[in-house]
Amino acid sequence: MSGILKNSKHELFAQCVAKGMSDLAAYKKVFKCSERAALSNAYMLRSEAMEKNGVNKRIVELLSRTATSTTLTIQERREIAAEIARNAEVEPNVRLTATVVEAKHAGEFLDRQDLTSNGEALPTVMPTITLNVPKHFIQRRGQKG
Repeated sequence: MSGILKNSKHELFAQCVAKGMSDLAAYKKVFKCSERAALSNAYMLRSEAMEKNGVNKRIVELLSRTATSTTLTIQERREIAAEIARNAEVEPNVRLTATVVEAKHAGEFLDRQDLTSNGEALPTVMPTITLNVPKHFIQRRGQKG
């Protein structure tokens, strides 16, 4: 690992990006400059030509540390999804997605699977929905005109 960068501003920039800030926002914060200056300079700081500064390696190092320390358990993911689904301030489509995610974690439904000719299962995106259809409806559908 490369360790802390010698240039303190480069180090702070790397930490901001690793925490989720865009390159532009991180550059503006650290170097206190205009957006126009930040546009080109943030790009230059991250470019391969400038890689001797070690910023990209440092960002990868910081991200790998946080990735291992923030891994969530299934129960924690379920709780987060349930919290999002219950929050009335969140957009309806996001709440619905959170509900589906929580239901999948709970094992409440499985993704539909199609079988190939050799019997292997191919998972698909659409969930299987089983409906109780009356027999008389099925029989009528099977009869021709």
